[in-house]
Amino acid sequence: QLTKKGVESKVVKTAQALKDGAVRGVMDLLDRGGAGPLIHWAGKLGVESGIDALCSQPFVAGVSKDVCAAAFDAGVELFKERREAAAESGKLFHDAIDQHIQGTLYAGENTAILRACQECVAFIGTFGVGEFKSEVCFVADFEEGGVRYRYGGTPDFACPAVCLDWKTVEDARDARIKELAQLATYRKALGYDKARCVNVYISRVTGAIVGKREWTEEELALGWEYFTLAYKQALLEDRFAA
Repeated sequence: QLTKKGVESKVVKTAQALKDGAVRGVMDLLDRGGAGPLIHWAGKLGVESGIDALCSQPFVAGVSKDVCAAAFDAGVELFKERREAAAESGKLFHDAIDQHIQGTLYAGENTAILRACQECVAFIGTFGVGEFKSEVCFVADFEEGGVRYRYGGTPDFACPAVCLDWKTVEDARDARIKELAQLATYRKALGYDKARCVNVYISRVTGAIVGKREWTEEELALGWEYFTLAYKQALLEDRFAA
């Protein structure tokens, strides 16, 4: 999008982008009905509560309002930094694994990332996959049940035999319905109707695969249904905005 002066705009207006033919991403659509802005609000609430508790008995009583306000601002910034650091860490893992899969072996000094690369490639090998591509961007455009679906996505690994999605985590945890919906939606868009779908959980600390969840056909149908609800919600919000 361009400004009135003809230079590239720093702010992309969603309504105009959609009008111009752009599509929303799968995770953008799935996150619309999730925590979203509530995460930032909850972070600020947590910082504020911690400061209030610290500046009261039996901790440090009598701290000035200016000091509390400054501590709050610093705490909120630290909260943002830590959120962004976690996201950036996940991106480093994903990028390295993708390059490793395609033959550019990881040569960095992070032993956790190296281990993740090696274990993910070994895991792909268990499916007997021959030639393949990873990190394939797609744009889906089809009609089903009277609804036209247009969305985009970038699977971590996808081929007719298997669709995989890497999730970096602090510790082993249970799978989530949005993760199921993400893989179900990728598989449908790519036309890989028989592909096995697996979420792979990788420790940010050690790089080891600490969990795997392969979804059944019944679960994948549920995941697609979940996505259709998120998609229809987005359509309604767009109509309201218009």
